[in-house]
Amino acid sequence: MIAMSINTTEILAEFAITAEPDNLITEPLIAAIVDCFGCIIAGSKSEVAKRCYKSFEKIGYGNSTLFGIEKSLNLQNATVYNSVAGHAWDFDDYEAPGSTHPSVVILPALLSASHLKKTTGAELLIAYAIGVEVIMQLGQAITLEHYARGFHSTATLGTVGAAAAVSRLLHLSKEQTCNALAIAVSQAIGYTAQFGSNTKGIQTGFAARAGLEAAVLAESGTTGNLDIIENHNGFFALLGQLDKNRINLIENNIGKKWSLLEHGLYLKPWPSCGYTHRAITAALTIRQELKNQIDHISEVNVVMPDFHYGILPFTIPKNHNEALFSLPACLAKILLDGSLTLRDYENSFWEHSKIQQLIRKIIIKTEPVRDLSLNYDPKQPDRLSIKLEDGNQLESHCAFPLGSPKNPMKLDQLSDKFRSITGYSSERFQNLLNWPQASDVLEFFREASKH
Repeated sequence: MIAMSINTTEILAEFAITAEPDNLITEPLIAAIVDCFGCIIAGSKSEVAKRCYKSFEKIGYGNSTLFGIEKSLNLQNATVYNSVAGHAWDFDDYEAPGSTHPSVVILPALLSASHLKKTTGAELLIAYAIGVEVIMQLGQAITLEHYARGFHSTATLGTVGAAAAVSRLLHLSKEQTCNALAIAVSQAIGYTAQFGSNTKGIQTGFAARAGLEAAVLAESGTTGNLDIIENHNGFFALLGQLDKNRINLIENNIGKKWSLLEHGLYLKPWPSCGYTHRAITAALTIRQELKNQIDHISEVNVVMPDFHYGILPFTIPKNHNEALFSLPACLAKILLDGSLTLRDYENSFWEHSKIQQLIRKIIIKTEPVRDLSLNYDPKQPDRLSIKLEDGNQLESHCAFPLGSPKNPMKLDQLSDKFRSITGYSSERFQNLLNWPQASDVLEFFREASKH
């Protein structure tokens, strides 16, 4: 057993109740919230969101807002629904240190908490930044080994981050926030083995709900064991490694060295797992050179880290859930058409004969991850090479995909994405960027979601 002199819940709680992020940290988050909100609107029409609503209306009436449809549920189930809708197409943002989708957990939890306490846009922005930072700090400490072991980090780390965010929004005390985090750990679970099914997105909904409930329980005086994160039978020991030096990183960094500034958020240009996006970005570069030679491709070779490819188990997908995690299918679509959209999924693009022919020419090779502390190691990019029938070979590589902080989407690209997935106007997107100035952020987003 490793003796621990720190208490992680106390460190995280102190940060959650006192942190005042400045504009350098919060400014980039404004568009991320709008992007996530657009994903919720788009996902409200998805199969999994419809199934969730059909199920939840049987077990809980209420007047809590479901964005994108003119219906409501009780607070907990509305939280799950909005999160599931936001993650339905795997089009929402993600971050690198913990390999999570933070916004789709935190934003629905905060919007639900805004039913309990009138909330300004400025208050939501601060709470959101705190929740994302807690996720990133935990992710850096537990390392990507946690994800590699098969834990869905959006569901695990996201639950704790959502609890921290809601605790700040509800103005809980330090003691209450400590207990909220401790309670959240007991529901912080999810598995990558669920990827390719509806349950992948439902896990994010469970995380959002659990974070909200943990904060509300703590507000009423419910307690948890405050050493649950570093206990020898706790979060790090069972879901990662109990490494005192790594846990100390949280105390040394949080509130002093913002991961949000160092790593930023990745906003997605394509609806597919983020681990397909480096190869897709490289493919777009090669496609410019291919011109009219796509029909003359004899072989496509991809080399990528084994950790990334382990999350992409589907070669020829059978449905849209599997297609989201099929690198060969997504890569073939990009090479053939230069695009990958929600409409393509509606049209079951993976079933088209030309896509299937190209899929059979794609060979994926993996190599061991060099550094599990880096999700995207610039020294280990995805490498793509295409052989043509005439013997010529085209090559490209990508360390940071389009949409990453080092290769960001421009605001007009985000506006185009929002318009294409929601059917709303570009003017609506521009107006939504004003949400931090809202005096009642829940009412602001309610109005923004109306058709």
